[in-house]
Amino acid sequence: MNTYMKFACIYCGQHMECKPRLGGCQILCPACGHRIVIPVPQANSTASQPAPVRDAWDTSVPMPFVEIPTRYRNRMAHNAVLA
Repeated sequence: MNTYMKFACIYCGQHMECKPRLGGCQILCPACGHRIVIPVPQANSTASQPAPVRDAWDTSVPMPFVEIPTRYRNRMAHNAVLA
């Protein structure tokens, strides 16, 4: 059985999956084109343990922190939602 690990682009949040042996390699995000590093699986990886049913992308992959450039901070609405 092939196991894949899931991760998301830290810039745009694009969901991806790959084999754990590729951890630490650099790739270009297929959605935004930024160069990202595939995360290295931890020693107690969830690949050896079944994931709980309640896990979904919304809860298992944290949203990246997106800093707004200084010159655009005043142009944003106060309640704007960044995708």
